[in-house]
Amino acid sequence: MSRYKVLIVEDEHIIRKNIVSKVSRASDSFYVCADVSSGMEAWNLVQTLIPDVVFVDINIPEIDGLELVRLIRNRYPEIITIIISGYSSFDYARRAISHGVSEYLLKPVKQDSIDNVLEKIKLKLGTGESGTISVTPFGGDNNRSLNSIENIGDTKEIARKVKDYITDNYTTAVNIEEIARIFAFSQTYLTKIFKKHCETTPLKYLISLRIDRAKQMLVTNSEMDIGKVAHAVGYDDQHYFSRLFKNVVGKSPSDYRKGMELHK
Repeated sequence: MSRYKVLIVEDEHIIRKNIVSKVSRASDSFYVCADVSSGMEAWNLVQTLIPDVVFVDINIPEIDGLELVRLIRNRYPEIITIIISGYSSFDYARRAISHGVSEYLLKPVKQDSIDNVLEKIKLKLGTGESGTISVTPFGGDNNRSLNSIENIGDTKEIARKVKDYITDNYTTAVNIEEIARIFAFSQTYLTKIFKKHCETTPLKYLISLRIDRAKQMLVTNSEMDIGKVAHAVGYDDQHYFSRLFKNVVGKSPSDYRKGMELHK
């Protein structure tokens, strides 16, 4: 069985050893040939070890992660590079794209993320392909979801895509944490750019869509159980839905329905 060499580049010792451990647990097809803390040391090892895969943090000393990726890409295009970073700003993502990186993993990196990445890499190496792969959970059945960070333009475009995603998925159990994960940005950053361009937060927009749809259903489906209405707009907990509805509308779902029926 072929075993592929992995180089880990991360300046924080605890995080580096944690990633080494996760890679070691993920698959017998991969082994960590070295782990280092600086870009210069990593570049020297790349030239001597010729690893198959390099996990590299952006913020490392001597040669930063993006410059290291550029050097690897130019001289060893067959090496697969995966960016690991605590930064979720679009500027870093855009710079990574310019160096040939499709996506990067955000810290803290979870075991299932490493598992998924290495499984994709194994398939890629098995077919003889090379270069950098996309490693984040973009895609899915919804045709408006992202397939790659390359699809994202400026922050206005990001906000638009997030708004479209919420509009298309508000009836499911989607939440802001999940949306931030799908779009590979922190919740704080995502909320900031969304509010800048949409004059509301993603959470408030999500709630408004759900409550507006619930109001329509309460009137047009007068026999529909409140719990079913809640579920239909993305809330599994009827009591939570009723409290939220009253906070937004000023009336409980039942009272709102009765009031609307009186005005027919």
